[in-house]
Amino acid sequence: MKAWINKMREYFTRGDTVQDIPESIVDQWGRGCFPRGITDILNHTFDGNSNLRTAVLPQTVKRLGDRCFADCGNLSKLKLNEGLEEVCHNVFTGCESLKSIVFPDSVAKVEAFAFYNSSFESPVFNASGDILYRCPEVADRKKYTIPRKVRHIQAGAFLYHKNLEEVIILESVEYIHCRSFLGTGIRRLTIPASVKCVEAKSFWGCEELEEVVVLCDISALAPAAFFDCPKVKLVTPGQHLTFEESRHIRGLSILSLDYHLNPPKQDL
Repeated sequence: MKAWINKMREYFTRGDTVQDIPESIVDQWGRGCFPRGITDILNHTFDGNSNLRTAVLPQTVKRLGDRCFADCGNLSKLKLNEGLEEVCHNVFTGCESLKSIVFPDSVAKVEAFAFYNSSFESPVFNASGDILYRCPEVADRKKYTIPRKVRHIQAGAFLYHKNLEEVIILESVEYIHCRSFLGTGIRRLTIPASVKCVEAKSFWGCEELEEVVVLCDISALAPAAFFDCPKVKLVTPGQHLTFEESRHIRGLSILSLDYHLNPPKQDL
């Protein structure tokens, strides 16, 4: 036992977070420690652990499982490794002390709800700065401009930003991903000509969205891109948008047509 303690103390002195241990733990200084060769931080690994304060992920990690860091209220520093590929649901939910983070360029998939109820004070980008993963929600912010370098607006970037009324998308943006604006309170939007794809349900549940000016090619708008946006009107300067194309983009089918006639309230 004494030899094991001395070995652990040696690692801690070096600041190494990789240990010859069977599972991930939190040491007495509040640092996350991980087994050698670990590839997955499993679901709920540190979920609700108030002792965790800092963590440096080993270079072998490929995936952050559901809620693996959720509700770690004292976690203030988390360094993600190059080689990380997937970030699952609610990873940062309830991390009240975690104010900023940078994603490595190796990340290929991030679930929209990874950032649900997170506390970031600055936007979350990848290391190259061309992917926006999360824009922090600010109570009095009504308007936000996407930074010029951004090419991808990722899933969950504006998840449930109810107070946000307008987002300015600059010409650098090429891809708007599924659920990137889920439940956002935006009222108006212009999609620039640079956009190559707006994925299905990118603007799902934007109930206050009234007008979208589409400057990109109409073919870039996937079916149901504006699903469950009851007020939305699509304006397509220089392009002809048929009735059926409009319904297709909004995720409406022939079955959703209202054939019921309301009788007049009084005789005419």
